[in-house]
Order: sequence, then structure tokens, then C-alpha cells
Amino acid sequence: MCVLGARRPAGRPCPTCGRPLHTGATSCPACSEVPTRVPSRSLSASPAVERSRAASPEPGLSETVLARMNTTEEYLERTITLQERPVLAVTRGPGVGQVFALSPTSATSIGRSRANDIQVEDVSVSGQHCRVRPEEGGFVLHDLRSTNGTLVNDKKVGRHLLAEGDVIQIGETCMQYRREMKRG
Repeated sequence: MCVLGARRPAGRPCPTCGRPLHTGATSCPACSEVPTRVPSRSLSASPAVERSRAASPEPGLSETVLARMNTTEEYLERTITLQERPVLAVTRGPGVGQVFALSPTSATSIGRSRANDIQVEDVSVSGQHCRVRPEEGGFVLHDLRSTNGTLVNDKKVGRHLLAEGDVIQIGETCMQYRREMKRG
């Protein structure tokens, strides 16, 4: 016997979108989700699926995916490393604002002569005034028997282990020793 106009009986509802699945269907045509096995006594979706439906702004997403990201925009995450760099910054006298990096492997000479690593345009500074050397895990300032001497924190020195913030005065020029952070 053939019945005309009869519909194919609807099976259980899709656990994601709740639409009825056709008997024997392996995926939901509305949301393209593969249905999970729902016990025959329960015709409604699980509480977790109901919560995800309420929280999900886009239909057809799984309960762990709440929104799709825009694939045309790309967000980059970069890690910036900072390296400590010992410097002498001119705070008074000719060249205010200049910053000179100290070499961690070799001595840095300071004076009026062009032969110095740091040339100071100050008539009261000797041609070869002082030198800063990496020693003892830090930097040591050595006066090179200059005419007017070298002061650190207003005290005349022949040799001085530099500490953060020390102010070196040669002639009318003052330089501050500090450790700056720079991008690595």
C-alpha cells in the first residue's frame, strides 16, 4: 500500500541548533554540525548546549567557540626585550643632552683631543683627561693626571668605581653615569 503526500518522519533534534534531523542523517543541514548521540528519552538539547546557544552570537558554533575572528585582520604579538646599557650623559657644559655609550669590553677615553672616544669641547679639560674602564664587574674612572683634576660627586678622585647616578665633573662639563634600558 502506497500513501501519497506522506512526509519522511523527523528524527531527533540537532543538539546544536535544535532543528529536527531527518532519520538517518549524519549531519545537520542548517549548521553543518555532526550530531552527538542523544538518548531517546531526551528530545531537548543538553543544558551545556542551551548555555552555548544563549552565549553564542553566531549560529552554528560549537559550545567552546563563542565567536569567529575576522580573518582579514591580523593581530601580531611581539615581545620586546630590553638590554641594560651603561652610558655617560652630559648634564652641564658644552654638549648638554648628549649621551655616550660605554663599551663593556674596552676603555673609553675622555678629553679635549680628537683622539678621544668622547671629545669634550671645554677649554678647561685636558687633551687626555680621564678614562673609564670595565673592571670589577662595573666601570672604573681613572684620572690621567689632568691639569684641573676629575671630580666625582664633588670629590677629587684619582680612581673611582662608578655607581648609578654618579656625577663626573671635568672642567666645566658634568656627566652622569647611569644604566639605560634599550631595545634589544
